[in-house]
Amino acid sequence: MSATAAADRARGRVGAVGPADPPELGPVPEVGPDGVPVAADAFLTHLAVEKGRSELTLRAYRQDLRRYAGFLARRGLDVDDVTEA
Repeated sequence: MSATAAADRARGRVGAVGPADPPELGPVPEVGPDGVPVAADAFLTHLAVEKGRSELTLRAYRQDLRRYAGFLARRGLDVDDVTEA
């Protein structure tokens, strides 16, 4: 770990990346036109068709899934890399 990363970690900035620590990026997940991963689109369709969820609920889920996909992408991961804890 570089001195910069160690200092950031000591300050509580665990996810901070400095010039000495370039991010390692993995494969970019396939996303649809709305920025939601294609894998999540099937889930959203299920919620709409099978569960009858409202448009506002679907919009909230879509936004959450888009943010989660971005969180994973910044760490070089995609949804297929996630496992149950």
